[in-house]
Amino acid sequence: MTTGDKLVIVIVSSLVLAAAQRSVYLNGVREVIGGWSRPSTALADPGIDRETCDGTNKLTVCNNCTHITVCVGSRTPRQCPGTHPYCNSLEGGDGCLAVPDTSFNDCALSQVGLRCTSVGVFPDPWRCDRYHHCMTDSGTSDVYTCPQGYVFNLDTAHCVQRVNGSCSTVVCSRKSVLIPYGDSKQFYAYCDYTADRNNPTILMFKCPIGALFNGVNCEFQCPSEGKFPNSSNPTLYYECYRVSKNRRLASRLIKCSNGSWFNGKTLRCESGVTEANTTVTIEGS
Repeated sequence: MTTGDKLVIVIVSSLVLAAAQRSVYLNGVREVIGGWSRPSTALADPGIDRETCDGTNKLTVCNNCTHITVCVGSRTPRQCPGTHPYCNSLEGGDGCLAVPDTSFNDCALSQVGLRCTSVGVFPDPWRCDRYHHCMTDSGTSDVYTCPQGYVFNLDTAHCVQRVNGSCSTVVCSRKSVLIPYGDSKQFYAYCDYTADRNNPTILMFKCPIGALFNGVNCEFQCPSEGKFPNSSNPTLYYECYRVSKNRRLASRLIKCSNGSWFNGKTLRCESGVTEANTTVTIEGS
């Protein structure tokens, strides 16, 4: 092995280590996701300034919203992994993160869906002019963008004209992994640091109808004693009762057994195909 070969190996090794420390889930040849690797998708036109991407001042450089180049060898662009799909401009070397870098035009206009947590409409955690629609409680959402000058309104579930202070986004904090969405008592975010301790993945959640987010969980607001459906999960229902000490109303969440679902009309757990639940108020015990 020649001195030149040794130098190349040292450079590549140092680059890979630096990239890993910056949460760039690439090793220059294959993309690494959660311990598994697969070939990356390369761009036809790298579009990289080789003076900028010199392997010394800049170890990695973003090509666009979703692709990154390791500044050594062929400098072939690679697609960021699914857990951290956005390339972000960072000092000393760009990196793939969970949050989009809107300085890239294609990133600002990208239509990337959220991981669905329940059925319904959800606000976008990064952009207040975008919202998501989930048809199931799993999979990826359909993404919609409001017209220019409009933002998504949580109360009406429609786009409305933007006014000062009307934009809400999610800013994760290590003080709490559960973050309220703006002033909403129904929507909240979960900042998942499992894949990356510095750049969390954001999941959006919605409290069931009649429940409010209290900073820890969704607390059902009992209108009276009785049983009430859970609008987010048909296999669950709330039972409201009075606490003997002060007679205040309290609730508990109950799951129907054997895969059955709660019927809001009959107020019983039933088997078969689910129907649209209807909230029924029951007076008395």
